[in-house]
Amino acid sequence: MNFISCVKWVHQGVAKSNPEKVQLTPEELQNIIDSTKSEIEDEFEKEGGGEETMETDEGDVYNFERYDREEENPSMLMGIGNLVADDVDNTPPVNNDPDSDDEDDIIKPTDNLIAVGHIEGDASVLEIYVYNDQDGDLYVHHDILLPTMPLCLEWLSYDPADPKPSNLMAVGGMSAVIGIWDLDVIDCLEPAYQLGKFSVKKKRNKSHGHKDAVLDLSWNVNYKHILASCSVDKTILLWDLDEGKASTTINQFSDKVQCLKWHPGDCHSLIAGSSDKTAKVFDCRHDETTTTFQFDDEVEKVNWCPWETNRVVIGTGQGSVYCYDLRNPQVKVWEIKAHNDEITGLELDSKTPGLLYTCANDGFAKVWDIKSSQPNNIHSKCYKVDEIQCLSINPNFPYVACMGGTNKSHNFRVINFQHEMAKEEENTNKPAPSTSSNVEIPESAFSSLTLKSSKPFKSKKKYGHKFRK
Repeated sequence: MNFISCVKWVHQGVAKSNPEKVQLTPEELQNIIDSTKSEIEDEFEKEGGGEETMETDEGDVYNFERYDREEENPSMLMGIGNLVADDVDNTPPVNNDPDSDDEDDIIKPTDNLIAVGHIEGDASVLEIYVYNDQDGDLYVHHDILLPTMPLCLEWLSYDPADPKPSNLMAVGGMSAVIGIWDLDVIDCLEPAYQLGKFSVKKKRNKSHGHKDAVLDLSWNVNYKHILASCSVDKTILLWDLDEGKASTTINQFSDKVQCLKWHPGDCHSLIAGSSDKTAKVFDCRHDETTTTFQFDDEVEKVNWCPWETNRVVIGTGQGSVYCYDLRNPQVKVWEIKAHNDEITGLELDSKTPGLLYTCANDGFAKVWDIKSSQPNNIHSKCYKVDEIQCLSINPNFPYVACMGGTNKSHNFRVINFQHEMAKEEENTNKPAPSTSSNVEIPESAFSSLTLKSSKPFKSKKKYGHKFRK
């Protein structure tokens, strides 16, 4: 098993140029090991390894109940205790190599970071890539060992313990607990803080938050102390980061809630989609549903149109994408059969008005011109990462995206779609698809953003997993 489950870009200029490195004493390290072992034992009992188990839905198509289940004692599972020796040597290494990678540790103001949820065997790792559009750099800067398989990521700059903007990544996964990790800290073994707590043991029955896997996260950029999450437990929670607790619980779905997104301008509007084949828009001031959309299959992805803020786009398990205007929600604006498998990525970018980016388990990534009444497919390509699991658009450069898939040897890619479309034009000797559509792409954008074919992305570091079972 070797695949990418989730990806998320980080804006330029928010990361520290010299991230801090954690130096733990043996006592601190042992405390973390003991705490992690206790959490693993709880998870083991939750999955059926103990006397008391949780009830689960019959329609557990994703096999959440038995994920990564082992017959061995839980202490033998992958954990922090497997990664350290009994004797901890705190002597700093001597570096006499004049060609060391110290320069690569410095993050430039022109660098983007990419958080990548990577599952390889029993190890779940959050890899932090450095991407530089100008220099053509793409390499892993550092990584974070995660206690559970990641399923969704959300970047946020709000830290209730620090008045200054931070560089944090919320990670939701197979555990019911959401970890908030500081990307400016290297070699950290635990998150900056967590949201939620879950235990199946009666003597530790202090549960709060979700009760099953977290499937999606969305940060409210207008109310920066609010983070929304959705789960297999059929609920949506609105977390107050100042309090570290869920302030609102939304129970208006009859099956897993798989995706959600805050409105980019209206801080009270939230859209969410579920396996019960519905998508709903909520007014979170009153905890009420304002609009409900019904479909023929599970809702996999939802998003808002940033240049037409009354419009929503919704992707389903059958590979279809729908657009609705909330001013007249009974009538579809348009509908397309975008893919032959479930939609796994649905992105719109305010810097490229009129363009929709989609991907699916069929292995294809596509670009659509949606300015007209009927969308026009202007780019379609199989990027050979097998089933595409996730897609994220660069917040600083239009047309640049990253994606992750299930190809064991080639599961992560950064794509400049503008560059790809220009190559198609050159190869087919036909007018560029974007030129024939209604999307206006200025000449200056091509000259400044297209990567030179003679200078492919280079990896400054040879990277191999340090974690072993």
